[in-house]
Amino acid sequence: MSSKASRVVPVAGAITVPRSLYITLQYLRTENGEHKFHWALHATSDVPPAGFVLHATDAGRQPLDLYLEVRPVRDPRRSQTLVVALKIADSPGIDVLDKAAATVRLMEPRSLPPSERRWTCRVWVKEVLTVLAKNRQIRLMSNLDEIERRCVTMANLHMDFKSEERIYNDLRWVAKDPSGPRLGSNYGSRFELPAERYFGPKPMVTDPKYVELPAGPYYGPKPMVTDKEPYYGPKPMDIGY
Repeated sequence: MSSKASRVVPVAGAITVPRSLYITLQYLRTENGEHKFHWALHATSDVPPAGFVLHATDAGRQPLDLYLEVRPVRDPRRSQTLVVALKIADSPGIDVLDKAAATVRLMEPRSLPPSERRWTCRVWVKEVLTVLAKNRQIRLMSNLDEIERRCVTMANLHMDFKSEERIYNDLRWVAKDPSGPRLGSNYGSRFELPAERYFGPKPMVTDPKYVELPAGPYYGPKPMVTDKEPYYGPKPMDIGY
């Protein structure tokens, strides 16, 4: 990944980079002043914004009874709950992503990272990125805990400051801490990309079992807890694409 990447210009309405992998956060609810989000991955095709969504969902099941869903989407912006889409790496392709996602032993207690209390959509996203980075199939600009923190910061900035800038088509959002008093169209120009570096995560137990779900109408999962206590309320979430 070149340190001479062009200056980021965050835009409100376009995922423009082909063959790229994005982390998407979609609004669920606010609890005690803290926003909760649904986490997913979006991999663009040769003709963005079309691509595939990969996520852990409990749609059609009890809350937090998660399973892997991978399906084509035309445009994540069609979701009424999309908060941010943040490019995290070049996409290795849907076949590679499928295999990596299938190795994450979702819902198995013994495969849950020691720092986590339960499986959530957020934990699943981090574990898939762990597999991809370990296999040298993507390069990460920082460690995954820091990437998580910055994803939440970017989503909170959008929610709290009502900025229209929610699509980030390169990596400068993760190069430096984006938190600050204002989020403006030129704020990415303050950041310098760090030298290329690989953060090798801990090994994962693999299980290459994967059954592709048929594409079809999607009506959005029930709310998924991203942290702390389970939520059993109504269904505010409609990812809509």
